[in-house]
Amino acid sequence: MFLTELLPSDRSPIVVHGHKQSEMLVAFLAALKSGHAYVPVEAGLPAERIRRIIDKSAARCVLCVEALPSGAEGVRIVSPDELKAVLGAADGRRLPPSACVGADENVYIIFTSGSTGEPKGVQITGACLASFLEWAITLAPFPDGARLLNQAPFSFDVSVMDLYLGLTTGGTVYSVDKELSTNPIALLDVIQRWKVNLWVSTPSFARALPEDGAVWRADRRSDLDVLVRR
Repeated sequence: MFLTELLPSDRSPIVVHGHKQSEMLVAFLAALKSGHAYVPVEAGLPAERIRRIIDKSAARCVLCVEALPSGAEGVRIVSPDELKAVLGAADGRRLPPSACVGADENVYIIFTSGSTGEPKGVQITGACLASFLEWAITLAPFPDGARLLNQAPFSFDVSVMDLYLGLTTGGTVYSVDKELSTNPIALLDVIQRWKVNLWVSTPSFARALPEDGAVWRADRRSDLDVLVRR
């Protein structure tokens, strides 16, 4: 209800700023259920790039799981403290399904690295996401209570497979931060400890792991049933 009261009769995108906190996913779903596409922005980006993303997305609100490096003119900034208070005061009321983002509306907008100059937003509609998931769910058997590893940042499209396959199959998504992602031995240890079934990785990240057998030993990844590389 907070977002519909904050942005009445408005379906503009909502920027969500943070890293791999669980509140990021809560903010994504809150945006979608109130009729807004979300724009994930990774904490640590330069202030100027964040301002450009806000401007180009035409967002009128930023939900800050982590504080922005600077404010943005004309945009409502929901600070981390305010966001925590909003989540803590949730009363269980639900919006009607008609309020949710539709098949022909954007679900999320992910901005490219901007290496050519200006960041460009890739817009994905509800219908596109549904079609992608219909395909992705056929890639592997999903046991009841599947456990999926989210290693990619939410601002990187590979993370979409982790998050939404977890949601659509009733699984559990385990998200790891930058520090853990840069330590392959520790990463495999948590995969074993969390009994992860599915890990979606880019080829470049998988190639960066040691090839001496220590990381890939079967006894160290006994619960990892599937490794999908895109």
